[in-house]
Amino acid sequence: MRPDHLRKKIARDQARAEAAPDRLAQFRADLAAAYPTLLPYAIKLTRNRERAADLVQDTCAKALEFEGAYRPGTNFGGWLATIMLHRFCNDQRKRKREQEDPEDALASTLQSPDYDRDAALDAAEALRLMLDLPFKFIDPILRLAQGEDYEAIAASWPRRPIGTVKSRVHRGRHMLRSLLVAAGHEVPA
Repeated sequence: MRPDHLRKKIARDQARAEAAPDRLAQFRADLAAAYPTLLPYAIKLTRNRERAADLVQDTCAKALEFEGAYRPGTNFGGWLATIMLHRFCNDQRKRKREQEDPEDALASTLQSPDYDRDAALDAAEALRLMLDLPFKFIDPILRLAQGEDYEAIAASWPRRPIGTVKSRVHRGRHMLRSLLVAAGHEVPA
């Protein structure tokens, strides 16, 4: 770097350092003023008041963390909305990968070290054979196996009474049992 550029850079850095307390105070004042406008947007994104409040807090924390990246004179509300949207999208991606297990219900179903390997192979074969069934039978069987009740499955289908769900689960199980027997597996009655 040439000496005159270096002198200009040092002078610019000194000016920023002297103006930093005022700039930070102004930034925090702008953030406090924008805080009430963030909540409605967060509620629109999350459709849940508690998650929206958490999203607003995360957004403010990120804004404070990256205060140096904000350029004075630009749209502060737009900058915060962009941070909030990115935070929301990242949280949604993370939620898709994670499963909630508040009472360790899933953890209690994990296999113990002495699991039966043949039974695991039979389960894999059963799943492979299940894919030969029509989807209208696969969906309710899998959802029931995941712990959903008949009412919840029926409610997720438009105009499907609970009797239809029960009938499809029953018929699907019988079809799967027939496929397993045809493949040479022993199936309990």
